[in-house]
Amino acid sequence: MTSPWRISPGTDRIELNARREGQVTFTVTNPGPVDQRAVLEVLPGDNTRADWFAVDEPRRLIKHGGSATFLVHIKARPEAAPGPAWLAARVYPAEGAPEEHSTVSDRVAFDITGAAAKRLSPLLWIVPVVVLALVVTGALGWLFLSNDDPGPTPPTTTPTTTAAQPALMLDLTGQTEEQAGATLAELGAAVGGVAHRHDPPNAGTVVEQSVPEGKQLQPGDTVDLVVAVALAPAALQAPSNDATFAASQGMPTVSWQPVPDAAGYRVQFESEVCAFIIFGIAPCIYSSEGKWGPPYTDYHARSFVNATTNSASPDFTLRIHDGVPRAGHSGDVRWQVFALDDFGNVGPPSGFFTFHVALRNPDEYGPLPS
Repeated sequence: MTSPWRISPGTDRIELNARREGQVTFTVTNPGPVDQRAVLEVLPGDNTRADWFAVDEPRRLIKHGGSATFLVHIKARPEAAPGPAWLAARVYPAEGAPEEHSTVSDRVAFDITGAAAKRLSPLLWIVPVVVLALVVTGALGWLFLSNDDPGPTPPTTTPTTTAAQPALMLDLTGQTEEQAGATLAELGAAVGGVAHRHDPPNAGTVVEQSVPEGKQLQPGDTVDLVVAVALAPAALQAPSNDATFAASQGMPTVSWQPVPDAAGYRVQFESEVCAFIIFGIAPCIYSSEGKWGPPYTDYHARSFVNATTNSASPDFTLRIHDGVPRAGHSGDVRWQVFALDDFGNVGPPSGFFTFHVALRNPDEYGPLPS
């Protein structure tokens, strides 16, 4: 499958310092339509090893159309032989497998300079062992040849242990979910539930924690987190824009692509309502009010339907006014979708799609004016 990522190194060659250390950056771009979490890992090249490289924050949330820069630290082993070497990096979505959706960067070359450190001979450890054995043997011999009466036996004492002090909770706000999990593990605790809140300026970081800073933690405690996300507009799928349905088919079910981190969706339906005027003019509008005004108060112009999956159906029925064909619904319905976070906050709206239900007979009543 084609990867949605683009990755490029900051340079094609770097120089290591006298300690055989260096740094290089890789810029990752998400050209897709939704925000995604990316993972960057280093691919060792010729004359290198994986344990030479470390990546600062290898998992990042990258907004759609946005980019992020990853910093890679290089530290060649002292015993590495001098010569040319290189590395590359690859990026893949955190929710997918690297072999299915990854993109690999161009190579970054560097030279390993200086003489390799000599390894210590494995036989050197024998000398201190032999010396220690001689000392122990001499001490045992002296005890054996000394007086058989060792004198009074000193009283034995039982060592006491000091109970570990409870850890104090730290402030996790501003950390990524992965960093917060690592911090809690160091405190002997763990992440409990994780809820998402639509908060684009702080997307990808912890904004709330269930245990306040400074409170004592007991081993095994769990801490619930609220992580900020940036919900994306939903991509509408079906029915296709301007699709037409017979009145006998009823109202269609609409669907859209799932939005990452969304807990649910709010679908807004707007029906076009036509008002009859005595001179024969029938203006049709999408009202911004909840219902059409008098005398047609039973014609809904807008409604909202909440959904937990990526599909929904209108909660109203289209009809025309009894005896007045040009009054009531025109048959046109437009709809859009808002993604919801775990707290019911709405993300940005999608665009509108429109479908038409053929309620009227143009041959009998003539077409409605535009």
